Amino acid sequence: MRARILTLGVVVAMIGTAQPVSADWLLIPFAGVTAGGRTGYFDPDAAVSRTKPVIGAAVTRTWRRFAAEGELAFVPNFFTAGDGRLITSSSLLSVSGNAIVNLPSLAGLTPYAVAGAGVVRVQMRHTADTFSVSEWQPVLNVGAGLLVPVAGRFSLRGDARYTLSRRRDGADSSIGFGETYVDFWRVTAGLAIALR
Repeated sequence: MRARILTLGVVVAMIGTAQPVSADWLLIPFAGVTAGGRTGYFDPDAAVSRTKPVIGAAVTRTWRRFAAEGELAFVPNFFTAGDGRLITSSSLLSVSGNAIVNLPSLAGLTPYAVAGAGVVRVQMRHTADTFSVSEWQPVLNVGAGLLVPVAGRFSLRGDARYTLSRRRDGADSSIGFGETYVDFWRVTAGLAIALR
């Protein structure tokens, strides 16, 4: 009986001490790259699988162990491989709402898991406008990251997330054939600024 009470006390103490002290609003501008992209859209130059830059910003509200996040991210030239290619310009613009679970801190560092849903705007222009696309796709994302305090109101945040969109028949989309979807990994780092 004593062992059970002692074990319960240790677990409660660990959970209590692992939580951040207070609620915060965080503004997080970030930058990074995409990787491992796959798509059902017309991709004659195999550009989606190549590393692409990504920039964006997130606003996060933290309540101890949990947080809610709104995020906007932009990937230029997602379907574009370079000059002289069939796809002359392209981009992805994603808007998502995410839930974050802050895990127990280690040496002041806070790991977290994140998952959410949103939409991505797919834009692509072909040299002859035959396969041009401009449409929205629903997406899900899941990932994990780390928050590292730096000084005062500033922390560094880095994470990796996997984004996948719903498969659907191209007959319902601008392109007109096959399944239309975009899936990719995203690795980013940013400066988290506490706004409280």
